[in-house]
Amino acid sequence: MGCCMCEEYKWDDPQEPILCLLEDRKEYCLFHAPGDLKDHEALMDAAWERVNCVLEANVGRGENDQISCDLSGTAFGEDVDFGGMSFSTSDFRGATFGGEANFSNAKFRREAYFSKATFESEAQFPLSTFSAFMIADKTTFEGKTSFDKATFEKNASFSQTTFKEVSFLLSRFYEEPVFDRADLRKAELLGAPVEDFRLMACKLPTRRGRRITYDARKVNGIGYFPLDNVNTVSTLEEIPPPGHLEDLYRRLKKVARREHDETLASDFHYAEKEMQRHRGWDMLTNCKRSRENNHGFCLRDRARGLGLWLVLSLYRFISGYGESPLRAFGALMLLILLPGALMHPLPVHLPLWLAIIGLMAFPKGFFLPFWLGAASLWFLPHIPNSLENLDLGASWLHFIPLVKLPKAAEFDWLPRALMLCSQVAITLQAALFGFALRNRFRR
Repeated sequence: MGCCMCEEYKWDDPQEPILCLLEDRKEYCLFHAPGDLKDHEALMDAAWERVNCVLEANVGRGENDQISCDLSGTAFGEDVDFGGMSFSTSDFRGATFGGEANFSNAKFRREAYFSKATFESEAQFPLSTFSAFMIADKTTFEGKTSFDKATFEKNASFSQTTFKEVSFLLSRFYEEPVFDRADLRKAELLGAPVEDFRLMACKLPTRRGRRITYDARKVNGIGYFPLDNVNTVSTLEEIPPPGHLEDLYRRLKKVARREHDETLASDFHYAEKEMQRHRGWDMLTNCKRSRENNHGFCLRDRARGLGLWLVLSLYRFISGYGESPLRAFGALMLLILLPGALMHPLPVHLPLWLAIIGLMAFPKGFFLPFWLGAASLWFLPHIPNSLENLDLGASWLHFIPLVKLPKAAEFDWLPRALMLCSQVAITLQAALFGFALRNRFRR
């Protein structure tokens, strides 16, 4: 009776059993015996010999007569080093790698099958070359996995693959890799050719219900966003610049739109704008003087950064970057009802309304509403006479679009200017609300 696993995986050359387990009374060969019950060095010698024998046997054979290097179901109990080796058709289906698996600079000349394999520790594939199809469906990578600078000349499939932590830095894909329902919650995509990816119903890290990438994680107060659905987060050696993440989300947004996944495109659009806002703040606070960047350039950069941060902060507050109809509707109602709510002279309500606006903009902050109210108290003695006793409630309709402004004899120029600004602001906010509503229903 031969090895039970050789029969299950249909090896062409079943191996001789080396032990029989009392639990199931089945016999196992050197390749398929549990990793802790066999000599690991003997296993690696047999595996290398098997790979080399297949390579020699395939010399001079035609494309359709190639022999496969069958290591399916093999249990590698300790570290595995296939670095720099050349493989013909390689079959690691259902294999278990108990230690670190090193395939650095390996050459897979024909198809490589890793479906349903389990990598219990680190898996290293940097600088490896896959000249044909690479199939890693339902594969589990439980340690850090690196495909940095790897080359995939044909299709690569990662269907229902689970990655604990993976990187595709500077990897090259000549054809689109497929990530179908793959777990990418701890995938570092910065520097990867994401525009070539096909993302289909993948699991991604989330922040307040919106999907982002692992690259923007926040650890111990360092980074950008704390993640909602990732339990353990590795430390950040260096915070990626917000401009780099902005470019990453812009490219991912194009990928989502190409796949007609408008919901995912919405999430990446929000993340892109957030990184753009962070970039503005970074320009404002981290402008360094140098020979190439003199004081004049630094001031201009700070001004650009301040303008970018203010505009995007306002855009987020009034519409969630055009993605939140509820927020846009709330801002629209605030603009419409605010003048009508001020039924008494302006100075009485100014500190209160400024504090309310501050709380709406920054609900978790206290200092902004406090200082807005305090500033308004300082500003009260300096209010022009034309506004000091203005009863806005009596003139509420003049602040709403499609209503004519009052005549100059009735109001001074400053109240009329406020009415005009209110009409323009309400019109623009209504258009923004329609835009956000259209984006939501389109998705």
